[in-house]
Amino acid sequence: MSNIEENFTSERAELSVQFGKVPGWLYELAPSSNAIRIYGYLDYKFGNSKRGIFPGQATLAEANKLSVKAVQRALQELQEVGALKVTRRGQGKTNLYRLMWNNPAKPKKAPQSDAKRTSFTRTRKVTDMPKSEPQKPSQPAVPPRAIQPPAPELLAYQEEMRLKREADEREKAAQREQSRIAAEERRLEQERAAFDEIVQDIAADLVL
Repeated sequence: MSNIEENFTSERAELSVQFGKVPGWLYELAPSSNAIRIYGYLDYKFGNSKRGIFPGQATLAEANKLSVKAVQRALQELQEVGALKVTRRGQGKTNLYRLMWNNPAKPKKAPQSDAKRTSFTRTRKVTDMPKSEPQKPSQPAVPPRAIQPPAPELLAYQEEMRLKREADEREKAAQREQSRIAAEERRLEQERAAFDEIVQDIAADLVL
């Protein structure tokens, strides 16, 4: 045995005293490292227990150096990916945990007997199918109905509404023009008053 094999065997013997196992598929499905950590701790601490796994969340938090909320999130994540089943034991008691080793996302193979029975059933259904009836000749397509022109009353109403809209637009335009003219007149009046004041000042200076 080489030195590398001897060292590996020696280290393996020292480390194999007690450890927690985590299935490989959980590394791909677990959304957080805390979930993997809690799973490994449950297997490490209670994997060989015949009484079941029912530690308190505070105990899990203290043992893994996590907060209680972080432990609750990790347990919820393990349930969502199918790695853990939780059974509530009643008020005042801790929950009962069951570790799941099989990948829930991997489909199970059907037994061979079921496959044969399924194949036979399909063959019998195909052979026992009734003969198809001859297709009936297709009926000619119904021509589309001609579009009727609008009634004269509708045309008159539409024309009346169009004229009303045009009249409203003309009225609004006239109001805007009147407002503009009034503003222009006020501006000219102010300029005229200022000019008259200047002329009066100049005339007073000349008299003096």
